[in-house]
Amino acid sequence: MNLKERAEILLKEKGLRCTEVRLLILEEFLKRNKPLSIQDFKKKKAFKNWDESSTYRNFTKLESSGLIRAIPSNSEFQHYESTLETHHHHHHHITCRKCKAIQCLNDCSVEEQLAKMANKVGFSVEGHTLELYGLCADCRKK
Repeated sequence: MNLKERAEILLKEKGLRCTEVRLLILEEFLKRNKPLSIQDFKKKKAFKNWDESSTYRNFTKLESSGLIRAIPSNSEFQHYESTLETHHHHHHHITCRKCKAIQCLNDCSVEEQLAKMANKVGFSVEGHTLELYGLCADCRKK
């Protein structure tokens, strides 16, 4: 099954119409398998002629359907990731301070420590977010 067929199935499962924009957005998330911003889409030739308000509406629709999710961040641009494939589990991200690239950290080994810390002050943890910043390998080389 190719990416377009997979995207069509996913949209239909969520009760969404299979518009060209939605298909292309989902295909890109499936192909790249990493956090993306609307700005990342604007850089690509296939997406240059999109109406900006329509693009934002489609991202909102895909997010409310659960196919993508916003990544908590103080970044200039909102990033999203697919909730499919490898991104369905709890994980964190690290953002490059220089180029703003975002990388997934597919492990959350701090949960137990956070639960202990919360327990000491009489809380039970129901969830958490963790923002990490640094310099990516490319920016460190420059």
